[in-house]
Amino acid sequence: MWRWALDLFKVRRAHRAATAVISPMVEKSRGRLGGISDLTWSDPYMVGFMVMLITIAARIETGKIEGEALC
Repeated sequence: MWRWALDLFKVRRAHRAATAVISPMVEKSRGRLGGISDLTWSDPYMVGFMVMLITIAARIETGKIEGEALC
């Protein structure tokens, strides 16, 4: 039970950290490009890039997140 609560706390911190890092970048890109199409967000390269950014930001903030909490 305690492990689950600790993992949940780590996930919340990781989410906040990733949002704080990525949101300004997305907003600046939208401003420069005049918007980002929905098709761009489904591009495999964009998905991979965003997953990498989220993983790096989460790992820097929280360290290792294990098991189902990572999903």
